[in-house]
Amino acid sequence: MKQHFFVFFAFLLVTFSACTQEKKTESPQSHTPQKLEIVTTTGMIGDVVKNVVGDKANVTSLMGPGVDPHLYKATQGDLNRITEADIIFYNGLFLEGKMEGILEKLGKKKPVYAVSETMPKARLLDYSIEGNNKDLNDPHIWFDVDLWSNTVDVVENKMIKHDATNAEFYTQKAKKYKKQLNTLHQDVKTSIATIPRNQRILITSHDAFKYFERTYDIEVEALQGISTVTEFGLKDISNLVNLIVKRKIK
Repeated sequence: MKQHFFVFFAFLLVTFSACTQEKKTESPQSHTPQKLEIVTTTGMIGDVVKNVVGDKANVTSLMGPGVDPHLYKATQGDLNRITEADIIFYNGLFLEGKMEGILEKLGKKKPVYAVSETMPKARLLDYSIEGNNKDLNDPHIWFDVDLWSNTVDVVENKMIKHDATNAEFYTQKAKKYKKQLNTLHQDVKTSIATIPRNQRILITSHDAFKYFERTYDIEVEALQGISTVTEFGLKDISNLVNLIVKRKIK
């Protein structure tokens, strides 16, 4: 009986020792810092953030290609992502419509930043909506690539603020991406300039291209105004048809 007891006791000691050793082995892994969870409203902002943070954070964009930010309504899944996010980046300038109010309130509880916050005011275009007395700026700032590059600085600075350990990494990534954007900006100007001036016109349903028009010297005609909330009528359609026929626009 005693022999069985000592064998059993020895087994417990070996088992306990193995478990202790296993815990010691796993201990360093349990302290491995988790990646930051970042949520952006649009894919354009998501692109900037991904290029700055690289593999240091997980980035999720709420709105995919073809989604209208002006009319977008957050789903329950989106609200969950926003709530669980460590940092949130949005466009601002009222691009996200009613959702912007939600983000501003959330900003009192966690890091929420508008990438347009440092945009040079002198370079922002104004617009007005009938019945709205507020001074508004055109929010479609990504259509001027040079202007849009200012958002890279915002993302870089905010990431360094919340993750100073990787400051040098973010700075180098931001520098590299701004260089790519500058190359893109110059390439677009060169490409647009190859189109004969009398044919250099863009027809679109939604007038989101004012920055594109100003920066790259191309005429833009649209049915709707700056916001898709505005409506157009038969007269607007007729005028646009006449313009297309008169100018022989392809």
